[in-house]
Amino acid sequence: MKKFICILLVFITAVSVLIQPGLMGIELHAEDNTSSENLPSVTTGVPEGSYSYAFPDNMKATVITIGYDFFKDINQAADVTQAEIDEIFADLESYGLNSVIINTSYNGVIYYEVDTKIYQNGSPLDMVIEAARSRNFYVYISYNLNDAINSKNIEELNSKIDYLSLCAHKLTNKYMIDGIILDGYYASKDEQSYSDYINNGSGIGFESWLRDNSSYVFKLVSSAIHSTNNTIAVGIAINNAWLNESTDELGSDTEDDFEALANGYSDTKAYIENGYADFMVVTCYGGLESVELNFISIVSWWDKLASQVGIPMFISHANERISNSDSSWAADQILKQLEECRNYSSYRGSVFRSYESLKENTGTSTDALKKYFDGLIDTNSLYTELSMVLPKQYNYTTYEPTVKFQGSFDSNFDIYFNGEKIELNEAGNFYFEEDLDVGLNTFTFKNKAKTVTYKITRRVKVLQSCEPEEGTELRVEGTTRISVNVIAYSGSEVTATLNGETISLTEGETAPDELDSNTNYAMFSGYFVAPEGIVGEEQDLGNIVINGNYMDICYETMNSARVIINAVSPQAERAQLIVVKEDNTQTYDYYTTDNVATPDCVRLPAGTIDVLVNEVTYNVSYEGVSQSVKYYLTGSGLRIRAADCELIDGYTIVDNTAVLTGSYVSNTDTILTFSLGYQTPFDISFSPEPYSGSGGDSYSVSNFDPDYLCITFDYLSNANGMTQFTSDSLFSSGEWRYVDVDGEQKLQLRLRLRKSGIFAGYSASYDGTGNLTIRFNGYRSSIYGAVIVIDPGHGYNKSASVFDPGAVAHVLEQSINIAIAEKLTQTLQAAGATVYMLPTDTTYINLYDRSSYAAQYDPDMFISVHCNSVAKGEGIRGVEAYYFTPFSQPLAALVSKSMADYYEEYVYGDGVNRNRGAKYNYFAVTLEQQFPSILIESGFITDYEEAMALNDPSVQQGLANAITEAVIEYFAESR
Repeated sequence: MKKFICILLVFITAVSVLIQPGLMGIELHAEDNTSSENLPSVTTGVPEGSYSYAFPDNMKATVITIGYDFFKDINQAADVTQAEIDEIFADLESYGLNSVIINTSYNGVIYYEVDTKIYQNGSPLDMVIEAARSRNFYVYISYNLNDAINSKNIEELNSKIDYLSLCAHKLTNKYMIDGIILDGYYASKDEQSYSDYINNGSGIGFESWLRDNSSYVFKLVSSAIHSTNNTIAVGIAINNAWLNESTDELGSDTEDDFEALANGYSDTKAYIENGYADFMVVTCYGGLESVELNFISIVSWWDKLASQVGIPMFISHANERISNSDSSWAADQILKQLEECRNYSSYRGSVFRSYESLKENTGTSTDALKKYFDGLIDTNSLYTELSMVLPKQYNYTTYEPTVKFQGSFDSNFDIYFNGEKIELNEAGNFYFEEDLDVGLNTFTFKNKAKTVTYKITRRVKVLQSCEPEEGTELRVEGTTRISVNVIAYSGSEVTATLNGETISLTEGETAPDELDSNTNYAMFSGYFVAPEGIVGEEQDLGNIVINGNYMDICYETMNSARVIINAVSPQAERAQLIVVKEDNTQTYDYYTTDNVATPDCVRLPAGTIDVLVNEVTYNVSYEGVSQSVKYYLTGSGLRIRAADCELIDGYTIVDNTAVLTGSYVSNTDTILTFSLGYQTPFDISFSPEPYSGSGGDSYSVSNFDPDYLCITFDYLSNANGMTQFTSDSLFSSGEWRYVDVDGEQKLQLRLRLRKSGIFAGYSASYDGTGNLTIRFNGYRSSIYGAVIVIDPGHGYNKSASVFDPGAVAHVLEQSINIAIAEKLTQTLQAAGATVYMLPTDTTYINLYDRSSYAAQYDPDMFISVHCNSVAKGEGIRGVEAYYFTPFSQPLAALVSKSMADYYEEYVYGDGVNRNRGAKYNYFAVTLEQQFPSILIESGFITDYEEAMALNDPSVQQGLANAITEAVIEYFAESR
C-alpha cells in the first residue's frame, strides 16, 4: 500500500502534455461516489493471450477536443451539440479521414461519465463516439492520468488510487472504442513529491523513486484496461524525446528541452520494451528542417524501437504550425512529412493534431492533404519551391517597355500574381509578359509560404547604343562603306545623318549574338559610302548623328563617331609587308568599317604575305565586347586584324608564278597542291554567282547550284600546270585564265565541279617555302561514316560560372535545345554517322569558339540547335534554318522543310505548312568555311501551343527524326 500512496503523491503534481497549449475551456466539478469494489485484478505487463486490435491499414486521423472544438457551453442543448458534431464529421469525411482521437479532458476538466450522470442535456463523449461509429470511423480516446486524479476532490489516498484504477476500468467497459491512449503520466520533482519520498521511499534515491513509481502507475493502468477488455488497444502518447543523444548515447539526435526520462521521470523506452503499450502515437513538433526537433530524427528513432518490439507507430503531425509566412512550416510541410513516413516499417498512419487548423486550410494545406489521400499530388513537385528564372533581379531599373516573368512552383499549391491565381503550363512553368509603366512598377508572386516581390523602375530610352561609338574618330579610305549599327527599341524609326546625307537604318529580323535573347531592343543597321579620297588631303565629314523615334511617343538623338577620309598617298616602290600568323585567319572587306565578315571573305593560311597599304582603327563589337580594333588594309583589297599579322620590311611583290602541281583524293577529301614564288593571298568564289542580291549587298541564296569553283590569286604574273582529276574527285576539269577584278587583271584557276552545287567547304595551308595545299571537304554520297557535330545552343557560352538559358518564355530554350540535340545525336548515330555533341549544358565553350572547337573533329557538317522567340509572340509559329556560307544553304533548306513537314503532319494537322525557310544571317557558330554550318530554329517558345509541343519528348524525337531525314537526303544529293 505504501507504494500506491507514493505513486499518487507523485501524480498529483504530474504535468499534462497532450492537450494543446493555449486552448480555453470550462472547469466541471462532479459528485464523487467512487468505490474500490469490483475493481479488476491488477497484473503486470501485457496480459497473456492473443489479441486482435482494431487498427486501420493506414490511419488518417485528427484530434477532437471536447470543450474546445465543440461543447464549449456545458448548458447547451443536445441538438446544438449534435449539430456541432455532425459538422465536424462532415468535415472529417470530406478530408478523407478514417479515424478520430477524442481528447476526454481539457484544461484539467474531464468530460467522461464513469459514475453518475453529469450532463443532463446529453454526454458529449457519448454523442461524439456514437457519431464516429455510425460513420465507420475508428475511435480512440485519450486518458490523461494527471487530469483524472486532479479532477476529483478526494482527500484520502486510498480513494485516489481506487479512482485511478476504476476510471481506467470503467472507460474501457463503458465506451465502444478501439483504443485508449495514455497521457499525462510524467512525474515532477518538487517539495510535495520530495516529502512523499522521505516518508515512503528513503534509501533508493529520490529520482530513482520517481522513475519506479511512474513506471508502476503506467503498468497498473495498462493492465487494468487489458484485464477489462483485451480487444481494446493501449496506446502511449509520445510527446518528448526519451533522452537526447547528448544526454545518453542511446538517445535520439534531438535537442528537446524536456526529456521524458530526465525531466518527466518516465522511462517511455522501457514502457514500450516491457509491453505496456500496444501502439505509440509519436508527436513531432519539429519540421523536416528543424534542428532541435528534427522530424526525421524523431521518427527514425521511435521507428527503430517500435520495429524491435513489433507494435505499430502512428505519427502525430503538428499541423497547427502551418504558416503562410514561415517557409519551414509552409503548406507543403505535412505532405513532405507524410512522404517521409513511408520510409519507416512500423509506420501505420498519421494523426493531425489540430482539427481547427484543418478547417482553417492555411495556404490550401487541407485541400492539398485531400488530394494527397486521393493520389492526386505530384510528389516530385512537392520539393519544388517558387523559383523565378526571369527577371533575375528583384529590384532594378530598365529601359525595356515590358517585363517577362518565367518561373516554376509547386503545382500542388496555388500561386498568386498580384493577388490573382495563375497556372503552370504543361511544361511545369509559368510565363507571361507585363507592360511597364514609366516609373516604379511593383509585382508580387506568392506560393506556399514564399513571397517574391519585384520593384522595377522603367525609364524611357529609345537609343541604347551605337557603333561606331560617340567620341571616337573613324578614319577610313575613300569609297569605304561606313557601317552604322544602333541598338534601339524594336519598332522604332531610326535614321543616321553624315555630311548632309540621311539614311534610314533597317531593323534586323534576328537578334545578333551580343544581344540578350529576351530583350525588346533590336539591332538597326545601315551604311554610308565615303567619297573618294584626295591625294595628299584629308576630308573631315563631321559626326554621324543618330535620330530615333519610338511610335511618336519619344524622340532621341545620339552622336556617333567623327568621320575623316584619309588622304591618298603616292605609290611607294618599297613597302612594308604583312605576314598572316595563323591558319584559317578571317579577312574583311577593305571598304567596310564593321567587324562583320561576309561569306565571300577568304580565310587565309599562316604564312600568307600581303602588302600593307594603311592602318585603320575601328570601334567595333568583337566577341560580344565593344572595343577599338586595329586593322591592316592590304594591297590585295583585304582588311585583316593587326593582331592576326606581323609586319616585315620588303618590296612590293613582283614576278610571282603559281604552278598547280597535283591533285589527289584522301578519305573523300579532294586536295590540290600549288607551288608559288611568294605565298600570296587568294580568293575562293563560285560561278555562276550564287547570291541573289546585286553588287554583293545581299548574300542570300535561293538555290546553291554553281558549275565552277574559282581560285583567284593576287600578285601573280604567271600561272601554269594542270592535273587529271580522278572519278572520285570533287572536280572533273580545270583551266587557268585571266579575269578582271575591279579593273585589275588577275589569274584565276577555274575548276568545274563534278556535280553542280556539290561543294562542302575548304581549308588551306602554306608550308613556308611557297607550297600551298587547299583541302576541299569530302565528296560524300552517304551519311554512313559522316562526321557531324551538334551544338545545343546557349548554355555555358560566356563564362564557366554563368549559364545562359537562351530565350525564356513558356519553356526555357536551352532545355529544349539539349533535349532535341540528344535525340538528334542518337538518330544520326543510328543512321550511320559519327556524331559529337558539344556538352554546352555542363562545360564552358565560348560562343565565338564553338565552330572552331568543332573543327578539331574534321566534320562533314555542323548543326546548332535553337528555338525561336519574339516579343508578344502568341500566334507566331514555324521553323527556319540559318546559313552564312552559300554552300550551307542546301542543308538549311532541307532541314527547315523537313521540320515544317513534320509539324504539319504530326503536330498541327491543319494543312498549314509553317516553313519559314532557309535564311542568310551572321551568327558566330555558322562562320566556318571548312564545312557546312547551319543554325536551326525548331519552333517558337513564345507561342504557347508550339512551346508545349517542343516540350513533348515525342515531338522532340519527331523533330530529331525530321532533321536526320534531311541530312540523309543532303548526302544523297551528292550521288
